[in-house]
Amino acid sequence: MPDQQPAAWQRIAADTFVTRGPINLWGLILTDDAVGAADVTLYEGANTDGRRLFTLRTVQNQSNPCFFPVPILLEDGLYVDVGTNVLEAFILYQHVQE
Repeated sequence: MPDQQPAAWQRIAADTFVTRGPINLWGLILTDDAVGAADVTLYEGANTDGRRLFTLRTVQNQSNPCFFPVPILLEDGLYVDVGTNVLEAFILYQHVQE
């Protein structure tokens, strides 16, 4: 079994290559900028050429938390494509040492 590292996090507001893998993705919180509905799309890899995981959306004036009971293992890191009206996305992950 690989050694586990302490949890890491990033607060992002623009398209970001969060980290190279492998990582365990524990979840994220999406907050809109109060102008309109917000969305972010997550990809495994260094950019939008990677495997598309999912899109998280929230309605205006609300945050949308998305946490997993079991983390998602991403072998090639994480890229977050920030859509419209995003104030911030808070990403919680953990590096996996092999």
